[in-house]
Amino acid sequence: MRPEETDRLRTDGALVLPPVPALSFDPYRGHLYTPGGLFASLDKGYAETPDALTYESHGDPIPMVLVNRAHRTERLPVWLLLRSLVRERSTEARITLVDRVEEAPEALKRLSS
Repeated sequence: MRPEETDRLRTDGALVLPPVPALSFDPYRGHLYTPGGLFASLDKGYAETPDALTYESHGDPIPMVLVNRAHRTERLPVWLLLRSLVRERSTEARITLVDRVEEAPEALKRLSS
């Protein structure tokens, strides 16, 4: 958009968001991603997918503590899948699983240091 168009729209009360260069995704996208779009290039490995490139552009990952080992590994076995998705990525060292909610604060401290 040309600067004069941007100025006119702002004068009329519109919120005009600036372009954000050097991102691997469109932060102002008007619709949701599809699984096919997020995991395009999966045959080259997860690190090459739009999903992975988007997450890598956010900087250091936030520590994540999942609670209830039995639930996460047996009843709803997402732990192994989650671990495989973060393997060899910066997130790998920032995720853990504990048995009880009382253990979460200490685990979070460990992950944050």
